[in-house]
Formats: sequence, structure tokens, C-alpha cells
Amino acid sequence: MNKSQLILHTTDATRIAKRLANHWQHKFAVEFLDNQTIIPFSADDTLVLLTSDETLTAILTTQSSTDDNHLKLQQVALEHINRMAKTEFTELWQKVE
Repeated sequence: MNKSQLILHTTDATRIAKRLANHWQHKFAVEFLDNQTIIPFSADDTLVLLTSDETLTAILTTQSSTDDNHLKLQQVALEHINRMAKTEFTELWQKVE
């Protein structure tokens, strides 16, 4: 299992998460909770978005034994977050144990 997180400093976290969820809702079974959005890319790969007043935290979990799929999904998630935010975040994904 691979797990990483991306912490973005923004006051638009809720709006970005909502736009991203709506964008992917036609393709994935997106779940909306209070300050949490769960986007299951597959049975093995999940992106969780946590929102607060000042941050958007993205947590990516993949079950693949290789890093290739995880790295690809990190890139896809960040590109889509940037598109929904209409900005270029430069923060980096951090591995989570």
C-alpha cells in the first residue's frame, strides 16, 4: 500500500473540493460528507479531500505494489485540483506511513 498527502494553503478549499467532486462524479462514485469528499478511482485507489477554513488536504491511497500507479494518480489529482482552483499550487506530495 502507498499513501501520501498534499496540504494546500487556501481559503477556497470547500469550493475546490466541490468543483473537483462534481467534475469526477460522472466517472466515480463520489461520497460527500461534512468536510470530507471521497473519490474512489478504483476498488484499490482512493483520493480523500479534507477541507478547513485555511487548507485543502488531499490524501491518496493506492494498493498497488508499484509506485508507478501512485505517482501517476498524484499527478492527475494535482493537475485537476489546479484546474478547479484556477491556480498552480506548488506544494509537494508527502509520503504517509
